Amino acid sequence: MESKDFNYERIFNSKIDFDEGLVKTWLDNKNFRAKLLFRMTEDGENFKTFHQKCDNKGSTMTIIETENGLIFGGYTDLNWDTSNIKKNDKDTFLFSFNHRKKYPKRNDNYSIYCSDTQGPKFGHGPQIYFDKNFKRGLSDSTEGNSFVLNNKFVNGERNGSISNRISKINKD
Repeated sequence: MESKDFNYERIFNSKIDFDEGLVKTWLDNKNFRAKLLFRMTEDGENFKTFHQKCDNKGSTMTIIETENGLIFGGYTDLNWDTSNIKKNDKDTFLFSFNHRKKYPKRNDNYSIYCSDTQGPKFGHGPQIYFDKNFKRGLSDSTEGNSFVLNNKFVNGERNGSISNRISKINKD
């Protein structure tokens, strides 16, 4: 189900084909529509712009693509904001398009951290985050953090991103 405000090529213009059916299974087989809120290559490497465009929008999917072709990210139903607090939600998860896998949230720790000086952060550690200059999306696949991962998540790499995108997700 493709919304008129959602262009898969525009959001997912990478070496990995976007698989709407796969994402639908990650969202408990609910149909969804997505609307691009923020794209680093168009909106700039600036956490303030991220907050202007993405705060208090509800469910979002953050996607990071590295120079090595790794595409991974996180999904949350929680609002991003500048509260400097940890938030918890059972439905937040991480994913890898390369491995076609969803990494569920554990019952402990927190799902996201909302910072007034940084972009999105997923998990304790954190496990997916952006550096302070908002120039690099990074991942830490250390076991024992907020999400059930394995070292295949991003092959243990902590690479900078070439593209970061955040989209609002509406589940039907």
